[in-house]
Amino acid sequence: MNLIGYLRREDNLGDIAGNATDTHGRRIRTNQDRVQLQWRHNAGDFLNQFNIAFDKARQDTPSVGSGPEFVMLNPGDPAFSEGILAGAHFFEQGDVQKSWTIKNDSTYRMGQHTLKFGGQLAQLDLSRSVINAFNGRYYYSNPCTGSVTPVCPVTTFDFATAQPIQTKINVQPTPTLNAKDLQVGLYVQDEWKPDNHWTINAGLRWDFESNANNNKYITPTAIATALRNYPGWAARGIDPEDYISNGKNRKEYWGAFQPRLGVSYDVHGDRDIVFFGGAGRYYDRNLFIQGVIETLTNSNREVSLFFCPNGGAAQGNGLGTSAADCAQWNDAYRDPHNLRAFAANSANAAGLSGGSVFVLNNKTRMPFSDQFDIGVRKRFGDIQTSLTFSHIRSHNIQMFTRANFYANGWFTALPTCADGGDQWIIDFTPDTVAGCPGATNGQLTGFNGKLNRGMSNGKANYNAIYIYAEKPFTDLSTWGFTTALTLGKARSNVAQELNSDEFYNGPYLNTYGWNRVNGLTKWNWVSSANYRAPFDIVLSGILTLNSGPAFGNIVAPWNGLTTPVPNGACCYANMGGVYFPKKDIGYKRLDIRVAKTFKLPWGHEFTADFEVFNVFNWLNRSYSSWGAGGGNPAPRTENSQVGADARAFQAGLRYKF
Repeated sequence: MNLIGYLRREDNLGDIAGNATDTHGRRIRTNQDRVQLQWRHNAGDFLNQFNIAFDKARQDTPSVGSGPEFVMLNPGDPAFSEGILAGAHFFEQGDVQKSWTIKNDSTYRMGQHTLKFGGQLAQLDLSRSVINAFNGRYYYSNPCTGSVTPVCPVTTFDFATAQPIQTKINVQPTPTLNAKDLQVGLYVQDEWKPDNHWTINAGLRWDFESNANNNKYITPTAIATALRNYPGWAARGIDPEDYISNGKNRKEYWGAFQPRLGVSYDVHGDRDIVFFGGAGRYYDRNLFIQGVIETLTNSNREVSLFFCPNGGAAQGNGLGTSAADCAQWNDAYRDPHNLRAFAANSANAAGLSGGSVFVLNNKTRMPFSDQFDIGVRKRFGDIQTSLTFSHIRSHNIQMFTRANFYANGWFTALPTCADGGDQWIIDFTPDTVAGCPGATNGQLTGFNGKLNRGMSNGKANYNAIYIYAEKPFTDLSTWGFTTALTLGKARSNVAQELNSDEFYNGPYLNTYGWNRVNGLTKWNWVSSANYRAPFDIVLSGILTLNSGPAFGNIVAPWNGLTTPVPNGACCYANMGGVYFPKKDIGYKRLDIRVAKTFKLPWGHEFTADFEVFNVFNWLNRSYSSWGAGGGNPAPRTENSQVGADARAFQAGLRYKF
């Protein structure tokens, strides 16, 4: 019996060139406090392990600054650029998670059977705060006109004096959201070894979550009324009641039962040749942000204002509702406090219930996967090898999709008053299209922005062959190695990166049909080797080679699109895995290490090592949909280099006692 307790504190500031950035590319600060108590009891054939822990984790972006931060809109060719966006960065977020976790695992040996059972209870207290567009966004027209080669000749443009043609600012920030969630997991498993040949594992797991989809959320009356009267949804056959929550019609899911079965057969009973196979169901959880994004977004009131060119007098009614009804610009509006005061009292705000609207389906389903594998292990002297085939079928992938539709059911409308189709990125659907009677009511009445609805009908399939070989490297061996080759094909009907919250390139997850999965490789080969040289110097290395990731295809007016673009749309965008890099080897890297351990007379050890990362300084390019996949034809290569992947050196000392 033993009792262990510890306290841990971790802090991190994400690097712009590396990891830990939010969806807007901003660095994320993280820190975590953890207090944990472990108890272990072993009595003959019974082993019990009990764990209780308290965690507090915080993650946030740095505070929104005063700016300015500049973003070129459609920067591929200045001649086609829509303009320039300025102002302080529009997005800031903060998350705090507190949790108490109680976990108990037990093992009981009963002759040929080994019974394992246990459970976990976690009480989570979650909060999130978001500041979106509160410091304002300022849109300037493109200072470059006509054909521009190779760069914009305008050198007199000055943000301090130039007048924006449009602004957007949030006049009502989102309150901090707090939610509680209880998570329960129970399992039981029996490992049965009737003889030296057969091993059978059979088990069942059950999971439950009390507040997976922000169950007590009540859809604001203005949104509910607008959805019930939105002609575009009626034309598409979408029932608004599926997306209107009254605080009682989102039920907990009690059916997350997950059976597992595994069988292995040792041909000779000596672990020389072993055949194995298994099957099981595994439930997952949607991210907290997916369940609460309604609350965070729907309370915003983002007001858009148009200003007359060159400080001219107001035109039309002077309300700033459109370019033809523009307001007179005042330099005081460069201060976001003054702009917010003006926007809050404008006619635009008076008739506006809010900005963008996100709604979750009340019957959002939990994602799960069914997994199967079969294989064989074979030993050749000291070398152990295996060959495995794996098949995974994933269901209920959830994202928010665009849901703005015109009264006639179109998702987009061409300038010729024809249906533009569903395969476009469109962040702001025009309310009407001039000269097109059916293309009306694109915006949800009383709201100004994108309408997104949650969908959970995404699917994915994965087939892979794993080839593995290993010679263990021990204190008594001279050399050892491992090598693992994965040949995989992952396909999904979701044409987007599967870790995204938002499917922003169409109204349905399956708009582009089945594609390879964005970001995954066709093959990946990782090998490592160790060699004990004279004087007990250990040389080791790791070689990684793969095809490079799959990426999507973006085609726009500035990179080869020749067909007409619908009103308000940006570009055609299949964000699935449409392409792979041109090269057979899209990524390669070799790391080596030299180490020497000195055993001290009093039993301690002192180790000195020297490492070289990416020994040959191979250039490993990134392959994004906007870069390598951007164009017609797509270039399938990208000039930017993966951050922190250049050759690097490291020396270290370690003392063990």
